[in-house]
Amino acid sequence: MAAKGDSASEDAGETTSPGHRWRLALVTTELEPGGAERCLTELALRLDRRQFDPLVISLAPPPKRTCLTESLAAARIPVFFLGLRGWWRLPGAAWALRRHLMCERVDLVQSFLFHANVLTALAAPCPVVWGIRVADPRRVRHRWERLLARRTSAIICVSHDVQEFVRNRVRVPEKLLRVIPNAVAAEAFAPVSAGDLAPPGKPYVPYLLFVGRLDPQKGLDWLAESVEPLLARLPKHRLLVVGDGPWKGQFESRLPAGVRSRVELLGWQPDAWRWMRCADLLLLPSRWEGMPRVVLEAMAVGCPVLVSQVHGVAELLGEAMAQQSVPFGNTGEFVEKAVRLVEDQTLRARTIEQNRLRLHRYFSVEKMVSQYEALYREILVRRSHFRK
Repeated sequence: MAAKGDSASEDAGETTSPGHRWRLALVTTELEPGGAERCLTELALRLDRRQFDPLVISLAPPPKRTCLTESLAAARIPVFFLGLRGWWRLPGAAWALRRHLMCERVDLVQSFLFHANVLTALAAPCPVVWGIRVADPRRVRHRWERLLARRTSAIICVSHDVQEFVRNRVRVPEKLLRVIPNAVAAEAFAPVSAGDLAPPGKPYVPYLLFVGRLDPQKGLDWLAESVEPLLARLPKHRLLVVGDGPWKGQFESRLPAGVRSRVELLGWQPDAWRWMRCADLLLLPSRWEGMPRVVLEAMAVGCPVLVSQVHGVAELLGEAMAQQSVPFGNTGEFVEKAVRLVEDQTLRARTIEQNRLRLHRYFSVEKMVSQYEALYREILVRRSHFRK
C-alpha cells in the first residue's frame, strides 16, 4: 500500500475552507491495466491536490501487472485491495469497502466498471458517482443498474451513445446522467522506430494490429473469419494480436490453416501503443463498446483505425468515421476499407491528420479531469449546503 499524499500547501478556493481537501475514493473492480483502469490512474494522478485527496480501492487482489500501481505509489496515492474473488464473497467485500471508506473519512466515491458500481452503491456511506463505460447488452446487468442507480448522485457515461443507451435500455433517470469522454495524453507517446519492433536478426515486416482483451465482445470470431481474405489482398502483411483473455484458444482454433503462419499472438504488452506507432492499421471489430480508449491511443500515435460501428465511435472519429468504420459482420466492406487505408497514401495521410486534430480538440486529459473535478465540487458543495 502506498503512503498518503502530501497535505495541501494553499487554499483550494471558495469551495473549501483553508487547509481542507475533500477525500476522494476511486473504486475499481481490478487494477490490471485496461482502459477503465488507465482512466482511473490518470484521473488520480492529475486531480488538483489542493482540493482533492485521492485514494484508490480495488475489489480484486493485487494485479500481476503492476505498472498502474507503481505509478500510483510514485505519486504517494494510497491503494487498497479487498481481495474479492467471487460473488459469494460480496457481503464481506461490501462490509470491507464500507469500513475502508469510513476509516479514511471519504467524502465522495467515484466507481469504475460494473462490479465496482454495484458494490459502492450498496456500501458507501457518502455520495457515489458511477462510471458506465460500455453499452453492455446483458440484461442482468441492466436490472442491477436500474435498481441501484437511485443511490447515486450522478452517473458518468463516456459518450453520448452510452448516455442514450443507459437512458433508454437500462432506464436510468436522465437527471443522473452526465457525459465525460475518455481522453489520452498525446505527449506521453514517444517516437518508436520499426526496427525497434522487429525480432532480433530479422527484417521488419509490415503488419495490421489488434489490441484488446481476447473476449467475444471484441468480435474475434469475425476477425478470424476476415483474416484470410484480408491478408490475401495484402500479401506482404501479417496480423499481430496484442492482448490476453479467455478467448485466446478459440481465436487460434478459428484461424484458417493457410494464414496461421502470418498471424502472431504477442500476449499482453505493457506499452501497446508502441506497436500502434509502426502498424499500418489498427483493427477493432467489436460487438459493443462505449468509447474505446485503444482508438484514442491510435489517434494519438498516428495509426489509422478500422472499427465496427459501435457506441462512441462516431463521437471519436467525427468526419473521419466514414472511411474508418464498417457495420459489424460486413466482411466485404471490412476488407475493402482496410486495404484502402493501407494502400491509398493520400487517404491515409488525410485520415491521420483528421484524427490528430480531433483528438487535440475534444479529448485532452486536462479537459477530462477538469470535468470530473467540476462535477465533484458541485455534488460536495450541494451536500455541505444541505447539511447546513
